[in-house]
Amino acid sequence: MNDLPGIFLLLLRIGAVTVLYLFLAGMLVTLYRDVVHADPVKPARPIPPIQLLFSEVLDYPDGLQFEVDRVLIGSQPVCDCRLPYEGVALQHALLSWKENQWWVEPLDKSFSTHLNNLSLEVPTVLTHGDILRCGTVDIILTFI
Repeated sequence: MNDLPGIFLLLLRIGAVTVLYLFLAGMLVTLYRDVVHADPVKPARPIPPIQLLFSEVLDYPDGLQFEVDRVLIGSQPVCDCRLPYEGVALQHALLSWKENQWWVEPLDKSFSTHLNNLSLEVPTVLTHGDILRCGTVDIILTFI
């Protein structure tokens, strides 16, 4: 009779451990089901080609089309879109694909960059048909 409290505590501990293991088993089953029935990872959205159309530039009568995630605009020969014209900086602006949208970023603050006739100071999201002005050159941006 003196061992009754000891046996009671032992049974209580065994019961608590059993409940804990049942809880853990339930959690593992739930995690397994979530992994097995999870949606497959969606591939990243492909980069839509961007087309640059020029109203006055004779060097590119049909415009330019790019299927890359970065397009450097400037007067330097290393630029993707070379514009050796008045008011165009060596590296004037950068078009980049990030966060599933096209962005434009002015690179040289000493040269004027405008988007839809508004001065461009910070990276900005582009939309189809936007007009980017680098110096004296207007570029119509379209997504294909």
